[in-house]
Amino acid sequence: MTLSEILRTPASLPPLNFFDLEKREVIENYAQDVAKFLKIAENAGVSIATGNSKAWAILETLPLDELKQIQNNFRSYRNSCEYAFQMSQSPNRQKALLWRMISELGLRPCSDLFDRLDETDIVEIYDVNFRQIFCNLNFFAVSSYTFEELKHLPMAQLFDRPPELMGILMNEIMTVLKSDRPVTLQSTLPKHICKETQSIRRYIAEMNQGIISPLFDQNNQVVAVATSLSLKIFGKDKDHSVVRELSLS
Repeated sequence: MTLSEILRTPASLPPLNFFDLEKREVIENYAQDVAKFLKIAENAGVSIATGNSKAWAILETLPLDELKQIQNNFRSYRNSCEYAFQMSQSPNRQKALLWRMISELGLRPCSDLFDRLDETDIVEIYDVNFRQIFCNLNFFAVSSYTFEELKHLPMAQLFDRPPELMGILMNEIMTVLKSDRPVTLQSTLPKHICKETQSIRRYIAEMNQGIISPLFDQNNQVVAVATSLSLKIFGKDKDHSVVRELSLS
């Protein structure tokens, strides 16, 4: 598949307007990987929204090393999801997907991580730049965000919530990242209302934050965190009227 063919798909990449050839090549290869993944997901019956050129344009502003890391993380995510797509009838599909992703990244979880997760949880992995590198399939069932928005926008830009609560969450994540003896934390955030800030539909949700758990590299350094949450999202159509309620509980 050529870049021009990808540009005609819903997961369109905006015209590249820079001359860094190596950066251009990384973005082209990444776009091809995304297009193939979305097709595989569609064939597996997994619906993933796509199509936000502004979210793609963000990649142009990133350093080359960060672009390469995004590409590598995505390939791990794609491999993990393809594995999960083959387990459509498994009662432990979501946990198997998470385990595969952690293995693909070459990381090690806390020993209690999987015991503290439920198959209905929404589980994400964020890197030290607070960019999402993993979300399980449950996320796509209760969010109007496109794939590009989820993967390219920093966490703090995705949801509007009371600033004091966002401050608590970021402090909890930093505690896990920076602690001398990092362990899985139960978030102290109460249930609260938040709103999608970058999507077209701007879903409003009741969010219940779960755990924040460190992921270690081969040097026993915390390089990412796994988080869990449950969402009850009130779907909104384009004229902002409530049309449905979505929940995994």
